Amino acid sequence: MKPVAGPCGVAITTRLWTTPDDEHVLDLVAEHLGRLRRADLARVCHPVPLDPNLDGRAKLLVRRDRLNTRKKALTAESSARWANAIIAANDAQYRLARDVQHRHRPGTRGTKSRPPVRTGTRLRGRATVTPAPANTGQPHQ
Repeated sequence: MKPVAGPCGVAITTRLWTTPDDEHVLDLVAEHLGRLRRADLARVCHPVPLDPNLDGRAKLLVRRDRLNTRKKALTAESSARWANAIIAANDAQYRLARDVQHRHRPGTRGTKSRPPVRTGTRLRGRATVTPAPANTGQPHQ
């Protein structure tokens, strides 16, 4: 058996002490970034369809131009780092919602078009009922 060294990292926890003025500024920044994210997500959720006559390369260029336009618009109102973070989060959220809808649709279509399934099974032959043993007051043997 080979000895293995223990973990070498050091966890440092600090508490950031903020003043009321700092908290006010942080709230304004959060409000601004939230407004940018919501506006971008609204644009992502209502995509403009691509021309079906475009070939694969042309569709790729159109998608790239749209992404560059989104990034330039967000960078103008924040920074490139925040723009990348907002775009990545919104694209992931939209993709997840679209995938869930795609997986859910066949299930709902299938249940609407089929008649309800019987839960009981038919008995083959006669059903018989056996009477319970009489209670004699004695333990069961």
